[in-house]
Parts: sequence; C-alpha cells; structure tokens
Amino acid sequence: MTNLMQVTETAVVSMTSLEIVEFINSRRPEGSAELRHDSFMTKVPKVLGEGGVQNFLETHVHPQNGQTYPIYRFPKRESMLMAMSYDYAAQAAIGMSKFAHIYLVAKTPKTAYNSYVHKDSYQSG
Repeated sequence: MTNLMQVTETAVVSMTSLEIVEFINSRRPEGSAELRHDSFMTKVPKVLGEGGVQNFLETHVHPQNGQTYPIYRFPKRESMLMAMSYDYAAQAAIGMSKFAHIYLVAKTPKTAYNSYVHKDSYQSG
C-alpha cells in the first residue's frame, strides 16, 4: 500500500475510504471475497450516521481515466469505527500501528524519531 496515511500541515491524520478498503482487503484470508469500495460507501452512513458523514465527502479523480467519484476522508476515530465494522483486528491494526506511526512522525523531531524507532524496533502492521 502506498501513502496509506496523510498528515496535513496541522498534523491531522486521515485515511480515505479507498485506503481503508485496501487495508481491510489486505488483511482478509486467502480466498475470501474482497470488499468493494461501493459496498463500503453504502455502509458508511449506517455505521457513522446520516448527519455527519457529509462533512467527510470528497471527490476522487481516477488517475488513469480522469473519471470522478465520491470518496470519504476520515480522521482517526471514524477510520477506526469503519474498520471495526468489518473486522475488530483491522480496527486495532489501524489504531495501534498506522495512526501511532504517523503521529510519531508528525510530532517527533527527525533525529529523535530515528533513534526511537531503531531502539524500540517499531514494526508496522
């Protein structure tokens, strides 16, 4: 997975619905059906509620054909809730590994971060 998380200038960590679907599918057992992004999009209002999800909507432009379609960009809490709605282990992995890693990168000076990672053998999951 490339560029799984993004950090804005104010260090807000987020994941898109495309990234969450890719992450969930990467954790599914061999031979199981893959989660489709359109199915995920249908489930979002059911999990997070109709009212607030509009705040997370964005437009994605497909890099190959230029076609646009809606996606969500969620902060940590909503990303974890959506992952948990499919797989408790995926929710824990997003919460503990991906967001923690990005938070450390965003908040720690580079030299301190490098020694911390080396010393504690941080492993992403």
